[in-house]
Amino acid sequence: MDLVSSLFFRLAVESDLADVVANEEASYEVPWRRQMFLDCFAEQFEFWVIEYQGQVVGHIIWQHVLDESHLLNICIVRTHQGKGWGREAMSFWLDSSINDDKSVLLLEVRFSNEPAHSLYLSLGFREVGVRKNYYRLPDDGKEDGRVMAKTLCSSESS
Repeated sequence: MDLVSSLFFRLAVESDLADVVANEEASYEVPWRRQMFLDCFAEQFEFWVIEYQGQVVGHIIWQHVLDESHLLNICIVRTHQGKGWGREAMSFWLDSSINDDKSVLLLEVRFSNEPAHSLYLSLGFREVGVRKNYYRLPDDGKEDGRVMAKTLCSSESS
């Protein structure tokens, strides 16, 4: 059975937060806090969970601003990384943005996150800038983020 086709995307509900926060904490050195996820239930955000065999194994959150869609958080729990699920989540965001008539996709990625950077390049994103000291580090330091963008047209598909 194809593991990617076994993924199920659905809008997050507040009762998902325990799983979402646990996955985030297991996957990132500096995870989002619970309140940050709560804030993403507002109207301008899309907050989706990714399920596999009935378990929440990831999430993806983006924000709509006019004709843009800005990726804020994507997480596949570490125990399931390397299976193409991050690419599938990105494709889900791309398809949703096309369906919502967005023309530009934006995201930031840590300079140290080469696997994600490579994934985004392979999906047609290009580097358009740098956000200095954008990301927190576990030791209270800061790390720069690459700003990446992809321009969509109404006939594009992933």
